[in-house]
Amino acid sequence: MSDDSQPTVSERILGGGGAASIAVACTNPFDVVKVRLQLERQRGGSSGALPVLRNIVAAEGPGSLTKGTGFAMLRGLTYGGLRLGMYEPVKARLAATSGGGSGGGGFGVKLAAGISSGAAAAAITNPLELLKVRLQASSGAGGAASLLQGVRRDGVRSLWTGTAPSMQRSAVLTASQLATYDQIKQLLARHTGASPAALPTMLTASMLAGLVTTTTTSPFDVVKTRAMAAASGGQAGGVLQGGTSAAMAAIVRSEGFAGLLRGWLPNYLRQGPQTLLLLILNDRLTSGLTERRRAAL
Repeated sequence: MSDDSQPTVSERILGGGGAASIAVACTNPFDVVKVRLQLERQRGGSSGALPVLRNIVAAEGPGSLTKGTGFAMLRGLTYGGLRLGMYEPVKARLAATSGGGSGGGGFGVKLAAGISSGAAAAAITNPLELLKVRLQASSGAGGAASLLQGVRRDGVRSLWTGTAPSMQRSAVLTASQLATYDQIKQLLARHTGASPAALPTMLTASMLAGLVTTTTTSPFDVVKTRAMAAASGGQAGGVLQGGTSAAMAAIVRSEGFAGLLRGWLPNYLRQGPQTLLLLILNDRLTSGLTERRRAAL
């Protein structure tokens, strides 16, 4: 017999999607700066985050920092909803399979659930991520046009350009973000006596999870961004020739290990607050949907 006090999968997906769309809308300007910074070194530039931000505003106006927001929110609603919504059901299934009980599971189970749900969500929603990156990378209005040109030139399969690094990044993102958040909350509660649901505990755990998430996903993010942006000129194959690991090795050879962390600061300024907003809103929205359903019974 099912427990109607627990959120359904659809409630988890809707709650996660709503939380993700709000979070990405609030932090999109940092994402624009991160994308430009990741592409700049490849194009011969060497500025930091603040010079890139000033250049964007001076050349394109403050409104350019909202580029891709609409598609980022749509992707948040779908991709964010799927990765967050699938995480708990997958974790429960893995825990039950491993003998940890449907509601339990150690850190390894959490990581496996994050990897599975993150990779699946990225594969399904890759076209939206591709369009978002093109719009943010473009200094004009040609992001959507270049996407259509790619479809005409290479067919519908071009919409899944950069899927491999995107899936890898999403798997690492979801695993490090959600598993780390859970684990840090448990550790803080155990050593300080604070409630895991207390705002200071959630704030500390989410900011630390954002730090871990930003660092672990940066190499995949750099490769994904460059592959998706290069595809507008039909050159994605060159970026990804030999796979993601080969692309990372090429970046290290030409730019050093720092090249894999290109855009780390704006990424963390985005990822830290976004993780906080995402996880707290996800909990509140999902709980609200469950309570509304139960009240209607």
